[in-house]
This record gives sequence, C-alpha cells and structure tokens, in this order.
Amino acid sequence: MRGMAVTSRSRWATGVSWLFHPLFLPMVSAGLLFYGGTYMSFFPPELKRFDLTLFFLNTILLPLVFLRAFRRLGVISSWQLTTRRERRWPLLTYTLLLAATWVVLRRVRQPLFLTEMVLAYAATALLTWLATFRWKVSLHLAGWGSFSAVMLAVTLQLTPSFVVFWLLSLPLAGLTATARLVLQQHRPGEVYAAFLGAFAVAFAVMML
Repeated sequence: MRGMAVTSRSRWATGVSWLFHPLFLPMVSAGLLFYGGTYMSFFPPELKRFDLTLFFLNTILLPLVFLRAFRRLGVISSWQLTTRRERRWPLLTYTLLLAATWVVLRRVRQPLFLTEMVLAYAATALLTWLATFRWKVSLHLAGWGSFSAVMLAVTLQLTPSFVVFWLLSLPLAGLTATARLVLQQHRPGEVYAAFLGAFAVAFAVMML
C-alpha cells in the first residue's frame, strides 16, 4: 500500500510538472496580454497571430527541437535535465531564443510593454543559466517567478483586473514547487531561491 501511495504521488507530481512547465509561460503571458482586457486586446488579429506564432516558435517549439538534438548528441541524458551540467546548453539556447524574440519584436515596433516582458523572461533565463554553474536551482520555479512578476507588473501598469492572474500564479507556483520536491528534483532552498530571484529580476526589468 505504501509503495502504491508513493507511485501515486510521483505520477501526480510528474503530471503537475509537465502541465505547469515553464516553457509555456511566455506564450501564456502574451496570450493574456492580447485577450485579457489590456489595450493590446484591440490590436488587429493579424498582428496578434504574428506575435503568438513568434512566441510559439521561439519559446516552445524550437526549445523542444534543440532539446531533442541535445539528447541525440549526448549533451543531455533525459528530458528532465537532472544535473547542473546538463542544463547549461539548453538554458543558454533558450536565453538566446528569447533574445532573438526581443530583437524581432523591437524591429517590428511592438509595444514597449510586450518587449519588456520578453526582456524580463530573457533576463531571468540568463540569471538561471549563470546559477547553474554553482547551484541546481529549479527551472520550473524560475519560470513561475518570472510569470508572477509579469502579472503583477501588468496589474500595476496596465489594468487592475490582472490582479486575479497574479493571485492565481502564487498557488500554482506553490503547487509546482510541491511537485518538484515530491519528485526529489530539488531541495527546498533551490525552489525558494529560484522563485524569489526570478521574481525580483523580472519585476525590476518590467518596472524600471
């Protein structure tokens, strides 16, 4: 019975880890900006499709393609990126893809808030990459720290209605943190430091 309970918790934690994976959060953020009642909701549909396609390619599809390539080349041993060393090339690649997204959005003269949001995600990805040279901080919680900071910045700068999304981000981050601890992928300090550090950096980028 105890073994079944452990297996059940592991399955639950694995499901939560995939469902609330940080790769999805930049595109979710953009989608909320376009369809959540900010002034960007009034953008032409063609512009929204262009931006969301860019986010999908550079923050979800291409990172997954690179992960598959890294696995085939033996750079990583699994999709979980279980060691600090295995995280370095995927994180650096992801940071560069976010930087490329920022450049494209700037070139096509997208709103400053949108480009700052991408810059905030890029800054926290870079911070997380640097951290991997000494610590195995949680990539999941770094993503959720960034997302929470973006939602708070939207609330303070664009529309108070986004306070709902900010408040929702906190228990979802807690749920994700619990899942990572259940799977024994991190120690508590690595989870808390990732969330707080990413939140601080992303919020500073958005507000300064």
